Amino acid sequence: MAALAVCAVATARWKDRTVPQASPPRTPDQSVGHTMARALRRSTMRCEGINVLLCDGAAAFQTVFHFHLHVIPRYTGDGWTIKATPPERERSLLDRDAQAIRDAVAAAG
Repeated sequence: MAALAVCAVATARWKDRTVPQASPPRTPDQSVGHTMARALRRSTMRCEGINVLLCDGAAAFQTVFHFHLHVIPRYTGDGWTIKATPPERERSLLDRDAQAIRDAVAAAG
């Protein structure tokens, strides 16, 4: 089953990595999320995981229309859930979308 979501940076080197192990961020928005996640990991909050969420556009549930990241400390059994049932898509369509995103990132410099 193929999901609707596309990850433009998925490679073997990203597998099983957490923020402290990840490559340095390349853009200002990645830098903010990376810095906040690293700070949470070092804080006294002792979170077990972190969600970094960006809602960009009304269709993505954005309600405050300026750029901001939600950095959410997570704990086993904390009651937060992120559930989605994306429609199935053919692998070729996912690959096409991933390539379009890679091309756009490359063009942005």
